[in-house]
Formats: sequence, structure tokens, C-alpha cells
Amino acid sequence: MDADGGSKLEADLTGCSRRELPHRVAGVLESTGGDAAGKVRYLPILSIHPLILTTRIALTIDSNGQVTATWWEAKSDGTQSERVYVRRFTNALAPLDTLPQQVDAPPGAPLGVDRAVFPSVATDGSGNVLVSWQGNVNAADALTFSGFGKSFAANGSQQKADFRVDLAGRAYVATLRVARSSQAKSFVATWRDNRTGHFDVYTRVVAALP
Repeated sequence: MDADGGSKLEADLTGCSRRELPHRVAGVLESTGGDAAGKVRYLPILSIHPLILTTRIALTIDSNGQVTATWWEAKSDGTQSERVYVRRFTNALAPLDTLPQQVDAPPGAPLGVDRAVFPSVATDGSGNVLVSWQGNVNAADALTFSGFGKSFAANGSQQKADFRVDLAGRAYVATLRVARSSQAKSFVATWRDNRTGHFDVYTRVVAALP
């Protein structure tokens, strides 16, 4: 989502990034991109985790140019299953948060049954941010996902605690994405699930505030 509310698959970070790819350096995660002249530039370190197993970065930029990055990671030694994190940056790519903030609240379930993966992020016209993810909290197996979300103010403070985007049930939620809505302080979520016995695409307007 760009500053004007248009959807982008490629983030425009201060005009210098046209392709975002994960880049691992000494076990930590950064994001790389090239400007118009082909010069490689880096989003500052997202994760300080020394044992990253796998990650996926999603970015959004608000109307003031503030960048919010979200991703998921796990420890390769098996001591932590997948978790979703978020971190904010200025338009000059200076970190606004000292450390990444964990978005999902682990329920204390056994490893493999508390996974949080595939985050998506969007910002509204007031700088509110919504992060969504797929999680198998208390599910019967490691592959039965539900859709979750959490919202934050522009200053990074939590506005709306973990909530179910897909409302209820266990319907194998997949490809959950969020985008800016034309309505104030709200977002649009889309996903697919098989609540009717076969996979269909669903959409829902989600409020940024409780």
C-alpha cells in the first residue's frame, strides 16, 4: 500500500527500492532493494534473531512516509516455532523501535500447534496499522490455520488486541491479505477457506479500533 492508498507488490522506500527480497547476513534478516541506478540499498536490520529458520517480509508506507515492516521467523534449533514480528522505520529508514515487537500472543500450546505465519500489513490515512497473519492456535494439527489480526497506532502502541479475522470455526484459512479501506480507520481483509466444504474467497471490513 503506498502513501496514496494504492496497492503495491513492490515497496517504494524513499524512492530507492523497486524489488524487495529477503537477505540473510550472519544469521540476521535484512531487506535489499535497488534504486533506479541499480545501486543496492538495505532496509535496516529487521530481526536480531541469531537462529532464523525462515521469514517473509511485508511492508507498508503511511502518508507521512513512515515504513512498517512485518515478517515471521522461527529458531532453527527448534526451541521456538513460527512467530510474527513488526518494526517501524522513518522514511529515511532509521529504526523507530529499539527492538522488533512480537505481534501474535503465544497461547502456550506445544511447539507446532502455535504457529503464526504469512503476515500481511496495511496502513490507513491516519497512520493506523493493521497486521494480519495465519495461525493454528489450539488447532488439532500444525496445518489447520485461522486468520488473525492486530492493530497499532502510528506511534506503535497497540489499539486492538489479537482478534479473529475469519470470525470462527476451523476452515483452513489461506492467503490472508489486508489493504486500506475507503472508510476511515478501517481495512479490508480477503482470504480463502473451505467452511462450505470447498475453497471460496471471502472478504470483510475490519475496524482499526476496538
